[in-house]
Amino acid sequence: KVMIDEKLYKAAYVKEQTDLPMLVRSDDQRFLRQSDVTEGGSDAIFYFWDTKKKKIVEAPGSQGAPTASLALDGISPALEGSYTVTLKDGASVTVRPLWEKLQDQLLDYTPEKVQAITGVHPDVVRKVARDYAKAKAASIFSSWGACKHYHMDLFQRSMILISALAGHTGKQGGGLRIGAWWNMPLTYDEAQLALIGQAPAPDQRP
Repeated sequence: KVMIDEKLYKAAYVKEQTDLPMLVRSDDQRFLRQSDVTEGGSDAIFYFWDTKKKKIVEAPGSQGAPTASLALDGISPALEGSYTVTLKDGASVTVRPLWEKLQDQLLDYTPEKVQAITGVHPDVVRKVARDYAKAKAASIFSSWGACKHYHMDLFQRSMILISALAGHTGKQGGGLRIGAWWNMPLTYDEAQLALIGQAPAPDQRP
């Protein structure tokens, strides 16, 4: 909440690399899908509201998209606002970016209210949020045991969320690490894999 209220998030990163600009229907709280607006459309293609074209556009990189690239290529996704979309049956529905629903969810989580839940002083919450957001790169080491606790899946999703807001994922020194001993490579770059001694032969790659 501090990162959003103080506009410490990386807007360009959020728009391209997260699902937060994707449009959510107000009637059923589901993502707006191509199958909602086009007869025979895909259930795996989602939408942004393009502030330049003033209309919905397909979100690049959707599971049902022809390519996996998230590059916006001139699209200007809205993070805020309420828009009316015509469905394939001619009916209209109001949609909002998921970003707005995130802000709604955070209304009750001011640093002061969080103190009552966690015991962490609001000044500490604000300092950590500011330092983390302003860092050139920041990594969260949560440890393997952390995910053994009740609701830890939500806790780790929150870690991923703040990492994405700050633009720390996908860069050296950034992101979320679960266990230092679990050195599974997430790349096929031979130079990087050679550094950790795990460069697989071409015929051994999945």
